[in-house]
Amino acid sequence: MTVAWTDLGGALIVGAVGALIIGLVFAALVWDARRRRVGSVLLDVTGAVARIWVALVVVGAVFGLISLVVSPTTSITDVPITTAWPSALPCQSSGGTMPSATALYCGTIDSASLEVAGLGADVRSLIFVGGLLAYVTAATPGVLVSVPCRIAAAGRPFARRAPRWLLTSAVVVLIGGTASEVLLSIARYLTSHEVLPDASSGAAISAPVTFQLIIPIWPIGCALGLAALAVIFRYGSRMQRDTEGLV
Repeated sequence: MTVAWTDLGGALIVGAVGALIIGLVFAALVWDARRRRVGSVLLDVTGAVARIWVALVVVGAVFGLISLVVSPTTSITDVPITTAWPSALPCQSSGGTMPSATALYCGTIDSASLEVAGLGADVRSLIFVGGLLAYVTAATPGVLVSVPCRIAAAGRPFARRAPRWLLTSAVVVLIGGTASEVLLSIARYLTSHEVLPDASSGAAISAPVTFQLIIPIWPIGCALGLAALAVIFRYGSRMQRDTEGLV
């Protein structure tokens, strides 16, 4: 969640109001779980929060993807650019000295947020597919949490479905998270070359000379963690069946 205001004090107040609203939602969920006398209030509230998360992601995906299709312009962030700092910096001078007080010593401008009109259908398609995969990846944790909570609330925390859900979520996060970043990286690079001149033109702002493909590491770590949990839950499922057979 991003909180923006004209000053730090206002941003802190807005953030506090947002935190208060979230706290009231949690309190309402706890009150409702206690009113219904569920077996585990924690499981019930966790599952409800996960379902709310999935609903919010779905609503955001619908509005975001529809806007991408029907809007005459396309907004895209982190577009790579090449530009020089507008003023001389100490690090650019061979005889420069390190400033004694707080001051800018060196800096680079390597990306920008752009709103582009008439963007090619190929690039818009990459943004659409990359955005769709990003929304699917974002919704996966909510589904992953809500389903095991429902299974555990039914008294079978190690049911056979739990390991399958964990393995499926691992595959979705690995493929969706990686493919989304790769596709959006390509789209940003192509956008930069469509709307900005080449670096050889000598323009103040130009498209980058080299292409940097972003391959995220976090989907691999998340997928490995979910796969390990799937193995643990599968082992627990076997023990649960063996225990039920002895009773």
